[in-house]
Amino acid sequence: EASKSTGISILADIFNISINDVIAFGDDHNDVEMLQIAGTGIAMGNAIDRAKAAADLIIKDNDSDGAAEYIEKNILNMSQGNIDNNIPDDRVKPSAEIKIKVRDLHKSFGLKKILRGINLDVYDGEILCIVGPSGTGKSVILKNIIGLLDPDSGDIIVDEENFNHASSSKKHEIRKKFGVLFQGSALFDSMNIYDNVAFGMRRQNVSEDEIKIKIPLLLADVGLKNIEDKMPSELSGGMQKRVGLARSIGMHPDVMMYDEPTTGVDPITAGAVDRLIEKMNKQYGITSVVITHDIESACRIASRIIMLKDGKVYFSGTVECFRSSTDSYIRQFVEGRAV
Repeated sequence: EASKSTGISILADIFNISINDVIAFGDDHNDVEMLQIAGTGIAMGNAIDRAKAAADLIIKDNDSDGAAEYIEKNILNMSQGNIDNNIPDDRVKPSAEIKIKVRDLHKSFGLKKILRGINLDVYDGEILCIVGPSGTGKSVILKNIIGLLDPDSGDIIVDEENFNHASSSKKHEIRKKFGVLFQGSALFDSMNIYDNVAFGMRRQNVSEDEIKIKIPLLLADVGLKNIEDKMPSELSGGMQKRVGLARSIGMHPDVMMYDEPTTGVDPITAGAVDRLIEKMNKQYGITSVVITHDIESACRIASRIIMLKDGKVYFSGTVECFRSSTDSYIRQFVEGRAV
């Protein structure tokens, strides 16, 4: 009921109507008649995470009403049959600014459509985890956001600047806001750890004297000491990920993008990586987007979780709502059963 009340208030603000004019209803979709009599109002489900299901009921029994269709297209941004809990997590302050907006993003490779109209927001200072089975487009979203791929259509807006339509010089400035930890760490095999961590700072024309001071501090931040002279091949996979993170942090990004950060490491190391992501978020105030299929990791660190299906956002909401969802697709993924 508390979730329902919060959702009603948010939607009332969106529609700019009085809360007294809002009619909330549960599973009894005959309340459509009440909406028509009142002349205004918002059709809500018996809880926010069921608002879409309730909207579907209205459409099936009263196509002429129009309220549910408006909710689907303009509020939930979902196709019929899916559930979207796209209301900001209660751990994200209502006044939090949106750092990144992704609007109607499409991307295909040849005849294969990967992203089919992605809509999502990343709030300043949060840890957003994007989950879903392999092949659902998680990493493709990341690569589009940071400019490694160009979308077929749609918009990516960073700090109110449209990345897609920006000039080359402006795109270069926007890219500086991002740090990326790739799945394979992406260290240079021919460079020792010192030069790997220094690489980004040198490209930003940081002086060698400053780099010499910063590198031991950056490595200490990720739990590594006295490894500057080692080569990447001498480190474990988990240590290489930490070095990659130190290199990214050294460039002072506003946003860290993590591509499958716990893939290929043991559970203990995975836990350590999770703690580092949280530490970077809290210590430096870095907004974090984590692409992962590791549900346990996502539930440990996420402010919000977004789940993809068929190239669209299928779920967006809190860890608690995700774990407690009775939706069959989400349950299969949470429980590790074949999807």
